[in-house]
Amino acid sequence: PVVVILNSIYSAREELHYLENSLLSQGFATLSFDYPGTQTHSLQVFSAFDVKELGNSIYLFLSRCDEIDVSRIALYGQ
Repeated sequence: PVVVILNSIYSAREELHYLENSLLSQGFATLSFDYPGTQTHSLQVFSAFDVKELGNSIYLFLSRCDEIDVSRIALYGQ
């Protein structure tokens, strides 16, 4: 299984490694990234991108990885 970690506009990306290390030690693959609006606290920037396009891009990326079972994708976000 893979956990896609979505960083929120109110959390520090530097803290994500604790979560990722815990998931990795339990056998999960992880994918985390920053996206428009992260840590800017500006809802104008945050809402300026297409969430459906982002989700589709993540799925397409993961589907190209032979090691990933795309029927076992979870999202984690705050």
